[in-house]
Amino acid sequence: MIFSDADKLDALAFEVARNAAGASLPMDELLPSLDVTAEEFALLLKDKLFTRALVRHKKEFEESGGSFQTRAKIVAGEVLQEMYLLVHDKDAPASVRRQGINDIVRWAGWDNTAALNKAAATHSGFSITFNITPPDAPQGVTIDSKPLESSDG
Repeated sequence: MIFSDADKLDALAFEVARNAAGASLPMDELLPSLDVTAEEFALLLKDKLFTRALVRHKKEFEESGGSFQTRAKIVAGEVLQEMYLLVHDKDAPASVRRQGINDIVRWAGWDNTAALNKAAATHSGFSITFNITPPDAPQGVTIDSKPLESSDG
């Protein structure tokens, strides 16, 4: 496993802290489930970024005693795994897969909805549209209506 990504380090620290606060699995059981060898974990314990994240997560678990936010993070991780499987399931309806992809992109913060909303909020609301047709394009036909003649008269 390569530990160059700060988010992956943080997620790993979270899982180790969660184990310490809850299941308390022995490290020889926990590490394989996290796809980490004992040698890699020994190196991680020397990494300042990892150890800071581990201390932060342990403190969060100790202070909150399993707060709503902490439990929500755990559930979100499980839901994300399910969503990943659903998005890659060729038997799932295309609309469900598409919505799953949109949700994952939004959750990751890779959509530009916020930027579009900000641009829309700062836009003056004034626009000009020019429709230019080539001179040899067929011209439209204008039909003028005539008022109906009254039969009374």
